[in-house]
Amino acid sequence: MSERAKVGVRQARAEEARQRLLRSAARLFSRLPYATVEVDDIVGRAGMAHGSLFHHFGSKRGIYLAAMEEIAARLRARRADRLSGGDDGLLADMEAQYTSIAENPEFFVSLMRGGIGADADVQQIFERDRWEAIEAKAQRLGLDAGRPAVRIALRAWIASADQAALTWIELGRPFALSRLVASFLPTLWGALDSIALLDPSVDLSTAQALVKAESARLAVRQKSRRPRPALPR
Repeated sequence: MSERAKVGVRQARAEEARQRLLRSAARLFSRLPYATVEVDDIVGRAGMAHGSLFHHFGSKRGIYLAAMEEIAARLRARRADRLSGGDDGLLADMEAQYTSIAENPEFFVSLMRGGIGADADVQQIFERDRWEAIEAKAQRLGLDAGRPAVRIALRAWIASADQAALTWIELGRPFALSRLVASFLPTLWGALDSIALLDPSVDLSTAQALVKAESARLAVRQKSRRPRPALPR
């Protein structure tokens, strides 16, 4: 084997070791608080030596931050997969996004809890992911995400929706996901009202038309699901 080939093999093995450690850490940090996860737990689950973790990530905190990045990337990828099914309306977009969360709750809970905390680096990961979601929603609504009023109002709306989803998970999912997501429509209309108050020059016609159309679609869906009264004998 040539020296170049040997280098390639070593690099491949090193990357494989790094990925094994990262998968182990992501799994543990998605289920347990940072303080309760030990380096022994991470390397033991990965079947690796302590030295490998410190070589690739420097410290427990280093692999923790890398794991948070991995968790955020997984959620983005799954959200994108769900949203790639077609243009079925605003409510379908939201259902796709929160279905990906419901299917992988440990990742979402870990990212939410980590992002809410005082760790500035984790907060940065969390905020970057949330701003990407805000920009995608603004585009979907025909709004300019660069306008301060739009950013403020949609930031507040998505934050409240994410917090509601977190509480829904923690309470054992007391309602169907479709009902939870449907409850976000009135608050979205409130966000549009906030934009109008903050900056009356923002054109909200497309966004308002979309929300009205989705509300009408939802009303039809709910009406069709109501039980029919029994016919008299």
